[in-house]
This record gives sequence, structure tokens and C-alpha cells, in this order.
Amino acid sequence: MLYFFFLFTFVLLISIWWFSFTSQYWYKNLAYQLIVFILPIIFGLFTLVIISNIFPLEIIKPYKYFIYVYSSINLLLLIPQWYKFAWIQIQKVQVKKWNDNYKFTFTVFLAVLMVFAMVVFFALFYLLIYSIDGNTQGLLGALSGYQPIKLDFANSLYFSFVTYFTLGYGDLVPYGVWMRTFVFLECLSSVLNTGIIAIYVYNFLFSHRKEDLKSKIEKKTN
Repeated sequence: MLYFFFLFTFVLLISIWWFSFTSQYWYKNLAYQLIVFILPIIFGLFTLVIISNIFPLEIIKPYKYFIYVYSSINLLLLIPQWYKFAWIQIQKVQVKKWNDNYKFTFTVFLAVLMVFAMVVFFALFYLLIYSIDGNTQGLLGALSGYQPIKLDFANSLYFSFVTYFTLGYGDLVPYGVWMRTFVFLECLSSVLNTGIIAIYVYNFLFSHRKEDLKSKIEKKTN
């Protein structure tokens, strides 16, 4: 019976995310955009709180892998939401009258913001995994003889930064299937994020020039 309940919540989460992602509220004011941006993750976290408070630990424990998958997907869905939110904000920025200094500053800010957001997202993922099952998932510290360390936000953020840029210092080593899976996903996301940043920056800097060129061609043909 509990299996069907978990399956229903998972289907409902995906449905809410799809509704939010395709909603026309993205194109209204900022308040509506923020609502559809955080709606899926709020629902997911609310569901996890309900499950942890209603069902005893002995009943939930056999379904811990579902909790892993559900929690992971809940947070991963935040990434496409973030990309869409950033894309819509870029589309609203009018840069025709900006000088080169403003454009360069905003471009650097945009790139740094998108990298920092991805690092923070995955830092939260690692914290969530550790909070669910810190006995079998977490980080080993080289300075402590590769013993499990207490994973707080500072350590999680540092490890996420090192992983994102594939520095590989070796002072922190992940253990556990889910922890290593998210390390792989973050390395993959860093490559994809670089390409997406390039697309966003190009659109920001040159989209208005395409429109100007198109209008000039239309005037000449007319």
C-alpha cells in the first residue's frame, strides 16, 4: 500500500513540475515567476516532511531508496527551472543603449551567477543525501585518515566547488552510491552549464543586432 502512495507522490511531483515549466505565468511579473520557479521543490519538500512525520521510521526504512530517488529528482528539477528563469530575465534586458563596459560587466556577472547557482544546488544535494543516510553516504577526510567527516554546508559547498571545476585535490573523497552518482552528475553538469552560459551570453550580446539587421533588410525589400 505504501508503495502505491510513494508512486503517486512521484507522478504528482513530475506533473506539478511540468505544469510549472510550461506555465504562462513565467511571462507575467516577477512574483508569478518566483512562484512557478519554486513550486515543484516546495511540493517535494512538503511531501518529504509529511512522510517523515506520519510514518514511523521502521516503515519508511525499507523504502529509503525511493526517498533517495524522490529527493534527488525533486532537487534536480530545480535546474531546468533555474535555466528558464534566467533565460526569461535575459530576454527582458534591453541592451541597445548600453555601452561596452556595462555589457561586459553584466556578462561576467551572469556567468559567475550561473556557475555559483550550480555549485550551490549540488552542495544542497550532498547535504540532503548526508541528512537522509549519513552512515552509508558522505565524505571521507584525508586529514582524518580517510574517516567519515561531519558534512556541514561549508564542507559541502567547498566539495561542490572542487567537483564542479574538476580540481580533484583529494582532501575529501565521496563514499556511497548516491554520493558518487551526484559527483558524476555535477561533473557532467559543469560541461553542459558552460555551453548553456555561452548560449545565454551570445543571446544577451547579439540578439538585438539580429533584430536590427532583420529590420534593415525588411526596409530595403519594401
